[in-house]
Amino acid sequence: MADQTNNAVILPAIGKDFELTTRPVPVPGPDDVLVRTNFAAVNSVDRIRQLYGFQVPTTPKVIGNDTTGTVVSVGANAVSTYKVGDRVIAAADGVATGDDDHESYQNFVAVPTLTTAKLPENLTLLQGSTVATIALTASHILFDGLKFSIPGAKEQTKPLPAAGSKPILVVWGGASSVGSLTVQLAHKQGFAVFAVASPRHHERLQKFGAEVTVDYSDPEATVEKLLAAAGQRTISYAADTATDPSKTLPHLENLLLKSAAATSSTAVPELAYVNFAPEHKWKEGITSGFVNIVTAWSDRKDISEWLFVSGNLTSWLADGTIVPPTARVIPGGLGGLKAALTESQGGLSGERLVLEVAQ
Repeated sequence: MADQTNNAVILPAIGKDFELTTRPVPVPGPDDVLVRTNFAAVNSVDRIRQLYGFQVPTTPKVIGNDTTGTVVSVGANAVSTYKVGDRVIAAADGVATGDDDHESYQNFVAVPTLTTAKLPENLTLLQGSTVATIALTASHILFDGLKFSIPGAKEQTKPLPAAGSKPILVVWGGASSVGSLTVQLAHKQGFAVFAVASPRHHERLQKFGAEVTVDYSDPEATVEKLLAAAGQRTISYAADTATDPSKTLPHLENLLLKSAAATSSTAVPELAYVNFAPEHKWKEGITSGFVNIVTAWSDRKDISEWLFVSGNLTSWLADGTIVPPTARVIPGGLGGLKAALTESQGGLSGERLVLEVAQ
């Protein structure tokens, strides 16, 4: 490594502004690769960690989930899969382990091969920078939030849809980065996807596989349009990927309960949601599941293995089955994090904000 300076963003204390510092270059463990970060995508959980200390065991603390760059060192158990010079995308596990060496807002980050994938040649590093964590989140929506069995798992307690059955899954917030990946992944896994989003994103979501697209601007009208589109089919599943679930969860609950009543369904409808909703009062008759990808490196390693280790994510990016959100670089390198988080507070659609860590 010609330049071994490791610049990093740290949170000096809960509720304080981020600061730039330098720290030692991480040493990868046996199951890790060390990545020289070119781009790091910004996540909404960064703000939650900053303000409320979510998954911040001590301060000062390096943070960051997504990294895209080039492998510069390989752990002993990873040499059969990765080599120096490989271009990779990864979901860093520092949010789960608390290890600063495994957080992405720094020049060099150690990432586990469990949540690392090779970037196919058809994508640039910038194009690939937006996808790792949100693809993991979309997978957790299906296999953790909604409890479907992973394809190929020995125990198929709740198999994915049989060919041609196409149960309806409503994705409210379909134009968000997680929403767009959920639309694509759910379509691939056999669901009839109904996406709720601004009309300017409808054509794109239809290309991603959405069978029905509905405007979100009048939620009560949105519910009625979704019910009309479903006809005699029951809407049994929903995913809330919107920025503020307090504004969307009540309407999704109404949708699921109305659909069950209209079709005389006795099945309990299910709803997965990705953003915190601690004050929401849940209605009876619905099963809800909060999607927390912190378990990707512990209880739900099986999801990570299915997405990353198996090569699925690399293959889907290569053949266009999965299309990453557009990346928009915020100026200032690592120093642009504050501006990026401020801009992302109102929610983003069709794109993700990215820091250019190294050229």
